Amino acid sequence: MKVVINGCWGGFGLSEAAKRELEKAGVVAEQRFSRHDPRLVEVVERLGDAANTRHSRLVVVDLKDETTYFITEYDGSESLWTPKTAPWITVPSAKRELEPTPTLKGGELPEEDE
Repeated sequence: MKVVINGCWGGFGLSEAAKRELEKAGVVAEQRFSRHDPRLVEVVERLGDAANTRHSRLVVVDLKDETTYFITEYDGSESLWTPKTAPWITVPSAKRELEPTPTLKGGELPEEDE
């Protein structure tokens, strides 16, 4: 599966040429659509830089066999995460005993496991 994200500061945006091509393919560019819509992917791949606005640089990310993703954004630049790449934190079950936190002595850092 392929997904389109914005790879620069500014925000996701489609050029007028990309919007026209999407509308020819049956996608109303002004409405909400999926970033993995094959018609969007095809238009961005075919138009290349012509699909961008002056504030966007659209990138097609190939997730291969992944089917689950989410997109995060910071100042318009987007990152794509999957269950394999997301920085998940696993919290121990309440039934299991938590390991004690190392005690610091005089500003010393605890030794790290190798």
